[in-house]
Amino acid sequence: EIGSATMPASDYTVYAQWQADGSKFVVHFDSDGGSRISDHAYVTASATNYDNFLKPSKSGYTFEGWFYKNDDGSETKYEGGEPFIKKSEHTFVAHWSPRADTRYNVAYYVRTDSKDAEGNYTYRKVAEETVSHTGTTESKISINDYPEDLKQTLTVNGEEYWYNAELEGNVLEGTIVGGTPTELKLYYSKYFNLNITSKGEGSVV
Repeated sequence: EIGSATMPASDYTVYAQWQADGSKFVVHFDSDGGSRISDHAYVTASATNYDNFLKPSKSGYTFEGWFYKNDDGSETKYEGGEPFIKKSEHTFVAHWSPRADTRYNVAYYVRTDSKDAEGNYTYRKVAEETVSHTGTTESKISINDYPEDLKQTLTVNGEEYWYNAELEGNVLEGTIVGGTPTELKLYYSKYFNLNITSKGEGSVV
């Protein structure tokens, strides 16, 4: 018996039972990928108007407001403070527009003298060479948008490198996103200095 001071003879599971609180209704907020906005419960008998709505945030986007989808499929914008649509559970959905100043980067990677476990040369990012641009979130980008970013040679700490278009790591196209900036990638191989000497008669051409 639950609540008894006597230890039961075997294990058993107790399940909680819940009953809906009919004295209140809940308004939900779907931020559509933005920061979370908590639900709000109102007392049915006394509620008349919405409280002021909080604004979510979403990297790379501008918040355009909270919208309610009507029965006919149309949508109505609400800011909070208006009379209730209905005194029962319902949801508002955030609308967003892409920002035109979202950052993306062009990064440069150069070959090191180290190899990975499979015997392939590794590459490191040259942070000081990174170039940043801005554009509209969700738009397509290409290295050709700024041809000057595609440097044919690169000098890092006195070492010379050349752009190797054959390397699989190159990323020449992408889509601008909010949050962590999209990164186009250019990979560079290392120049080698060859010292040639001749022995005996003849000459080196």
